[in-house]
Amino acid sequence: AFFLRALAYSNIMRAYGGVVLVSEPYELDSDFLSIQRSTLDETVDFILADLAQAISLLPKENDQGRATKGAAAALKSRVLSWCTGELMNGGYEGSNPLVSFQSGSRTTRLEAAKAAAKDVMNGTYGSYGLTGTTDDPPAVLTEEDVQKYATDFYSTFIQQGEWNNE
Repeated sequence: AFFLRALAYSNIMRAYGGVVLVSEPYELDSDFLSIQRSTLDETVDFILADLAQAISLLPKENDQGRATKGAAAALKSRVLSWCTGELMNGGYEGSNPLVSFQSGSRTTRLEAAKAAAKDVMNGTYGSYGLTGTTDDPPAVLTEEDVQKYATDFYSTFIQQGEWNNE
């Protein structure tokens, strides 16, 4: 649930900036007029906290169709990479806390994004790789070559038995 909430909030944040953060259910008689959007800084902190929870709770091994530590860590890397953009770092409305960071530096965010991506690539959260061959195709493809590439591509999505590490 933490992973899914972080995924949903990250998609909304990338489109609109700071969002209304909800961590507890509302009551029917709640005052919905008093609810305010959070700043971009608060939104990113909330998403990263959810991802830290998800990473600590999710399994490391691949299970078809389910989130893993690696998926949560990859989302963390994606969110942190988005945070390094020029627009969010004062390039659009620098004084508006809903769409621009008011604290920290772009360099610090770049270093955090780099570290998060490196953790995923180094296998800290699981071992991932491509299925099939990564070699360049021959200059002239025979019908047999085309069929082999088509079968490899198809089998990536329609798998039987043990799930692969892609």
